[in-house]
Amino acid sequence: MPQSDTKKRREWESGHFVLRCPFKCSALLTLGIEFAESNTPSIDNVYSSTQPWADSGGKFDLETGQIVTAPDYVGDVKFYLRPRNGDGLNAKKLLGYWDDPSEVASEIYDIERRFLAADNGTSRQRLSEDLRSLIPAAQIAYMRQATREIPVGEWERYQPSDGNKLAEERLSAMSERLKQPEADAPQMLPEYRRDFLPAMHASIHTYMSNFLTLRSVISRTLPAIRLRDLSQSRFPLVLPLGKNFARERKAFS
Repeated sequence: MPQSDTKKRREWESGHFVLRCPFKCSALLTLGIEFAESNTPSIDNVYSSTQPWADSGGKFDLETGQIVTAPDYVGDVKFYLRPRNGDGLNAKKLLGYWDDPSEVASEIYDIERRFLAADNGTSRQRLSEDLRSLIPAAQIAYMRQATREIPVGEWERYQPSDGNKLAEERLSAMSERLKQPEADAPQMLPEYRRDFLPAMHASIHTYMSNFLTLRSVISRTLPAIRLRDLSQSRFPLVLPLGKNFARERKAFS
């Protein structure tokens, strides 16, 4: 196994994995994947010689540990996330749908036929399970599409809708309804058709809101500086700005 794959597996097994893309991070947060807080900073913002803090326009108060003026640009930002949400939803699999939504499009097209054909308990059970998996996959595919088609500068104007939120709730509950003995899947198909697109719009709005919030959080995240001292190590050293920064830097120089 390549070293990069080994590292990713090690991160996954440790209870967290790392992302650099704020769009993907926001999409996962929308689907209930949370920041990993145990043994991670949740968000790292590291400046280096190629992206120096001194040129960023940011001002940091070493005494209070607060950013006085937000920087004009961020450093090397990393997000530390949990591999799954509380329902067992797999973040790695969801990211696969972000990178290649073609499989999701095929499933969305096929699911309506499945409603019409689900005329017994076994087929309804399978439809329920597949619908439960399809909804978050479709949500992340639609978030990806919105990212490509709607400029970020317009996201603040993308208003939420109570009707869309209700459609999202109804669609999420449909997989459980299909498990009931009295469920009539063909009769539920019009409901599915009615609620699917509004539910996707509800998730898109939440995603956009999460992204705008995350972008603001990054600008206030404790900055760190990457130092490279070849006399000490061939690996760069990362020190967070703070009250003890000067003393720590002196210790490694």
